[in-house]
Amino acid sequence: MTHATLDRPGYINQYTYLRYPERVRAIIIIGATCIALPYSRWEIVALKASLPLFRLWPYEHFKQTIANNTSIKPDIQAYASETVSKLSRKEFLQIWKAVTLAVGEEGIPGHHIRVPLLLTHGELDTTGVIRRDAPRWAAYEPDVQYVVIPDAGHNANQDNPEFFNRVLLEFLRTRVLA
Repeated sequence: MTHATLDRPGYINQYTYLRYPERVRAIIIIGATCIALPYSRWEIVALKASLPLFRLWPYEHFKQTIANNTSIKPDIQAYASETVSKLSRKEFLQIWKAVTLAVGEEGIPGHHIRVPLLLTHGELDTTGVIRRDAPRWAAYEPDVQYVVIPDAGHNANQDNPEFFNRVLLEFLRTRVLA
């Protein structure tokens, strides 16, 4: 599984499970926040305020900033830059609008993921509140394996693929395919 900063599959995974739990056997999250837990009013205001700010930011500079903050490694930053360059400003803003709607002040009370969940993020991830909130999310879920990927930023699976792949394969072998 590859995680690109802009497509936010962590939210897609969670909403798929929310709507179709019978179709999901396990969930793997790389650098995302929980849709079920509440967020502070200020966090929601800041998230929603980011959309108009992103509209004003010169797009070429904005794309490079995204790429640089995706990874701690220059080759992965270059890959991220190439990937984000394939999106128009309008496409990016459509994606970001969906991100601003993915979490809320109330969360989704009582919603838990009741299939095996591998929750990961890079130890050096500075994206939003992922690193801060992941331990709270891990404590909230009944069947979670929480792993911080060392020497990794937001795209932890790309920054440290050897470590991430070992964790992923072990999770699949012991929790999903067992």
